[in-house]
Amino acid sequence: MEKLDTDEALETAKQYLTVVGLENIELDEYYVLSKQFLEEKYRKAQKDESWQKDVEAGREVFKEDWQEEKGAYVFVFSVIEHNLPIVRGMYITKDNEYIEGSSITICCSEDGVAFVEAIKNYNVKALSGKKKIAGMKVILKSLEQKFSNLIIEEPITVNKICLAYQTQKIKEKLYLVPVWEVQYFQQKEGDIEKGHIYFDVESGKEIVMY
Repeated sequence: MEKLDTDEALETAKQYLTVVGLENIELDEYYVLSKQFLEEKYRKAQKDESWQKDVEAGREVFKEDWQEEKGAYVFVFSVIEHNLPIVRGMYITKDNEYIEGSSITICCSEDGVAFVEAIKNYNVKALSGKKKIAGMKVILKSLEQKFSNLIIEEPITVNKICLAYQTQKIKEKLYLVPVWEVQYFQQKEGDIEKGHIYFDVESGKEIVMY
């Protein structure tokens, strides 16, 4: 079966986002929605104990007979602010409030753009003063201390450490606060689990996410 070209799909996505005014972005990751991928997701979902109830309640919708389409690509972009990406992930505060990051997801098939989802694209009103940045040695030491206190059956691999902005609520207002973002993955029972750890940009201490 002829496949949808990755570069063409990505170019289509970028051109569309430019037209609608979303230009300050950076490709973070992408997924291929092939016939085989979708069938596998369907089979795995059926094994979940709550799957049937979710289907009956309309919370899950699955197609059983997948046609031989070329498939589609889902591109996930980070939003860039002053040369740094804004953290995509969402977290819950001590007061059970959901704080979302900022990201853009767009799906492209052979017919063009299928859907676009833009989450919390913040407008920066002002910039604060400069911060002293903790060096890489400080962050690596903090990581070593964190994992040395954990019982880990499978090895953890750190694949990226970078500066980023994280949305934080301070005195009822939202701020983009610079942080160190550590991306890691761990293989468990054949599946790869991804995770993120955040550190204070000045002290190098972990920022506890709820």
